[in-house]
Amino acid sequence: MMDSQKLLPELCDRLRPVMGMGRKFALSAISDELQHFALNRHRVAGLLHTALIPGTGMAKNDLPIQFSKAYLRRKAALQQVSKLFQQTGIRYIILKGDPLAKQLYVYPEARSSKDIDILIRPEDIVDALKLLGSSGYVSRKPRLEFLRHTHVKVTKDVAFIDPKTEQQLELHERLLLAEPERFTDDFIGSAGDEAAPSIDNTHYQLYLVMHGASANWPRLKWLVDICLLLRKLNDSQASALFSLAERYGCLSAVAASLQFTESLFPGALTSAWQKEAVRHGDPKKISRLLNGFSDMLHRHKPDALRVGFPFAEYYIFDHGINLKRYCGQRLLRPFVTRL
Repeated sequence: MMDSQKLLPELCDRLRPVMGMGRKFALSAISDELQHFALNRHRVAGLLHTALIPGTGMAKNDLPIQFSKAYLRRKAALQQVSKLFQQTGIRYIILKGDPLAKQLYVYPEARSSKDIDILIRPEDIVDALKLLGSSGYVSRKPRLEFLRHTHVKVTKDVAFIDPKTEQQLELHERLLLAEPERFTDDFIGSAGDEAAPSIDNTHYQLYLVMHGASANWPRLKWLVDICLLLRKLNDSQASALFSLAERYGCLSAVAASLQFTESLFPGALTSAWQKEAVRHGDPKKISRLLNGFSDMLHRHKPDALRVGFPFAEYYIFDHGINLKRYCGQRLLRPFVTRL
C-alpha cells in the first residue's frame, strides 16, 4: 500500500508548473512509486509528464502514446454520438472531459478521462436511451431496456459502451445524485445551445465545484481542474459564484472546496478568491467537510464512506434538498444498481 501522506505533497508540488506556479520543494528524480500513484490513484500521470518537461512548453509528440491514443479514442466516440444526437434532434451538453480540458490546459491530451459524461435534457432522455440501445451501444446496467429510465431517475445516469471504440459514455438526466430544485434546469438554460459550456458560465463553475464536493474530492485530477479554473477567472467572478452557491444552498461546500484547493496548492487562489472562501458558509460544517475531503483524498482507494453518511449527498447542501425525494432515491438505489 502506497504512503499517501508522503506521496501526495510531492505530487502536488510537481504539478504546480501545470498551473503556472513555481515548485516549492527541491528538484529530484521522480520515483516509480510516485508515477504509479499519479497514474492509478489520482489519474494525473499525463499532467505530471507535461510538468516534467523543462522550459516553457512541450511538443505534442513528447506526450506518451498511451495518452494520445486514449484522447483520439474519446474524440472518435464523442464525434459519433454527437452525430447521432444531432441527426435525431436530441439536445445534449458535454460535461467536463475533453471540452473542459481544451479550455483549461495547454495540452488537453494530457488530462485523462475514464468516460464521456453527457447531460440530456429531461424531455429528451427517453429518446436518447432508446437511440443508443438501437444503435449498438451496450448498456452495462441495467441490461434490460425498459429499466433504463427508472435507473436514470434513481441514480441520475446510465453507462453505455461504444462498440467501435470501447469508450464508456454516461448519459445523465441531472447533474448530481441529489440537488436542489431547478439546479439542472437552470444550468441547461444558462448553457443555451452550447454543446460544450464555457468556463465563464457561473452555473458551470458551480457544477464543477459541487461535482467534486459531492464525492468528497476523491482524486487530485478534479482539484487540479478547479485550481486551473479559478486561476483563469477574474476576481470579479468570485462574488458571482458565491452568490449562486447561496441561491442553491451550498455555500459551505463551495467555501470548503476552495479552501481545500488552496491548502493543496498554496498561492493558487488570488486574495479575492481566498477572501470569499473564508467569509462564507458555516464554520463548523466547513471544518467537517475539510476533514472529510482530506480523509478521502488520502484513502488507498476512493471508495470511503463520505462525510455525512448515510445522507452524504443531502449533507453537502446547507438547504434546498427535498428530503422525502432524496430518501426515496437512497432506499431504491441499492436495488436499482443491481439490475
